[in-house]
Formats: sequence, C-alpha cells, structure tokens
Amino acid sequence: MAIIHEGSCCGICGERLDRPYTATSGCAFEPRHLLFRFCDAPMHLDCLAAWPHREQFSKGYYDGALQAYATRLGSVLHLAEDWFLACGPTVDANSPSVKYMGARPGEPVYAEVRLVRWPFRLYSKWAEWDEYVTRGYCEGLEGVALDAAVNAMSEVATICPSQSALSALLAARTPQR
Repeated sequence: MAIIHEGSCCGICGERLDRPYTATSGCAFEPRHLLFRFCDAPMHLDCLAAWPHREQFSKGYYDGALQAYATRLGSVLHLAEDWFLACGPTVDANSPSVKYMGARPGEPVYAEVRLVRWPFRLYSKWAEWDEYVTRGYCEGLEGVALDAAVNAMSEVATICPSQSALSALLAARTPQR
C-alpha cells in the first residue's frame, strides 16, 4: 500500500499532492519493467489523465486484480469490456472484519469496480452499496477520472442498482450445498 504523508509527491510529475490524486497498492510490474517505478505510488488525477502510459499501467493492475479474484480474493460478479464488479471475501462471525468494518456474518466485506483504463478501484462496504452505486463513488474524483467512473458506474447501476441486486448476483455465483 502506498504510504502517503505530508511530503508525498506525485509519481508522475514529482510535485506535492496538492490536488486530487489516487494511489496504487502493490506492484503490477517486475522491477526491470519501465512502469515499475510508478507502482505503489500516489499520482495526481490530472497527471494520470495526460500520462501516455496510463492505459498500460492501469491494465497491469486490472489484470492482477482479476487474477486475484479468480484464484483467492473473492468473486467476480460481472465482467464487462471496460470494467469488472467483484466482491471481497465472505466473513464469519469471528472475523475481525465484523468488528472493524461492520461486515455482517455471511456477507462479503466489500464490493468494488475495477476499470481497465484507470488504476483505481471504486470500493464500497458491502452493506453501503445502495448509497455508493448512486453517487457515493464520486468522492475524491474529478475531471476525466470522474467521467470514467460515471460511465462505468452507470453501466454497473443497470446491472446492480441495489444491495439486494448485489446479493442476488453473488447468490447466482455461489454453488448451493
């Protein structure tokens, strides 16, 4: 996870984080790759918008997240051309997520949308999806990053407009015992 502090600077322009930014977590590229130095770093949204490597960089994080969901992280609920909707692990009554994140036993901790062309996730606690899907996802975004989020979330909202629809998507993916 990128460590952000008062003196942190944008990984692209090198200036202080004095305007809206996002930050990646982890490394999507090998150390010798051209884009490795931008991993696990904050970046101004306007710098990302103009950065010629944004789509390649973002695709690295997107592919890594998709692979993580396919193998261990949770469930992919819907895969579209430019984004996917997934949920994190289901918790039991003894999970720390129940206490610290307010997760309800038997439900996932969170839902998220990953965009293929932007290196951020649109993340919501599972139980807060109704508010999030309507406009809660806009917080902290602006400019073309916000436009991209609005476009994706308008598609997401047609498939999954409510927490009950989100639960139904998960139930359709979960094998019955």
